[in-house]
Amino acid sequence: NKERINMGEFNKKNLLKYLEEFTDVYINSPIKDNAGGMGFNHSYFTYFVFKEIQPQLAIESGVWKGHSTYLIEKALPSCELICLDINFEKLIYKSEKATYFDTDSGV
Repeated sequence: NKERINMGEFNKKNLLKYLEEFTDVYINSPIKDNAGGMGFNHSYFTYFVFKEIQPQLAIESGVWKGHSTYLIEKALPSCELICLDINFEKLIYKSEKATYFDTDSGV
C-alpha cells in the first residue's frame, strides 16, 4: 500500500478557494510573456497544489524564465527552493531565496 497525499476533495468549491489571490499573483508576475512555459490554468493548478500540500522543500527541474519559481515562492514564502536548469539564459525572475544549480536532475 502506497501512502497517498490527501489533496482534499476535488470539487468546484475546493478548487476555486485560492483563485482570487492567485489572480493577483499572476497579474503581478514579473514575466509578462511566458511563451514556452505554463499558462494561466497550469499555473493556477501548480499554485493550488503547493498551497494544499505545504511542502518544506521544492525542487524545480527546468526553470525557463522563472515563472514557476515565482509561483512557488508566492504560494509558500518560507519553502526552501532548489532550482535546476542546464541553461539560465532565458531567466527573467531569479528568487533571492532559491538556490540555483546549472545541472540536470540526472533522472
